[in-house]
Amino acid sequence: MMSPADRVPAEFDHLIWSVPDLAAGIDDLERRLGVRAAIGGRHAKWGTHNALLSLGGHRYLEILADDPQASVHRHPFGLDRGDLPAITHWMAACSLPEAADRARERGFEAGDVEQFGRERPDGSRLEWRLSTRLDLPGSGLVPTLIDWLGEADRVHPGLSAPAGLELAWFRGRHRDPAHVQTALAALGLALEVEHGPSARLVAGIRRPDGTVVEL
Repeated sequence: MMSPADRVPAEFDHLIWSVPDLAAGIDDLERRLGVRAAIGGRHAKWGTHNALLSLGGHRYLEILADDPQASVHRHPFGLDRGDLPAITHWMAACSLPEAADRARERGFEAGDVEQFGRERPDGSRLEWRLSTRLDLPGSGLVPTLIDWLGEADRVHPGLSAPAGLELAWFRGRHRDPAHVQTALAALGLALEVEHGPSARLVAGIRRPDGTVVEL
């Protein structure tokens, strides 16, 4: 069993906290965690919008919801689940397309590499590449791969989102942990996955007062 300090993969980039309504989701997490998320922006391709909280360094929490102003809704990354709010997915930082190519050679298809972007509230533009599968292998426990375009210390959302929180631990539960671990190994990733009755991602978030809240 890993110790709590070891339960965050080195490649962890961010977790996705999916909610039915963004404004209500921001209010809810502020009550739980003691820090208010800042609006991130809109994703036209998915029909979503988000808000962000830093988890320390190049790590963050993304509150994701369908955008009522969007004309298309693809409900990505678990937004169509019936148990929201919940952590529905996570993303791992890597170099693309190289990481996706290596996974394919090891027998796992990480998805096509596509470029994305969104406008920030200040008018600047943020761009990144993703290798993703909307069928969410491992019920969301196998991450999407992300590659930020630009200098990480300048563009990474974790460095500009509201601070004060820390990711204390992160792990998964699944009916078939070995199946999930096979896919993770093909991606070169390590995540603690416990046996459980249903697939779930759980995280411990350390608040500014030092207490740890489980999401």
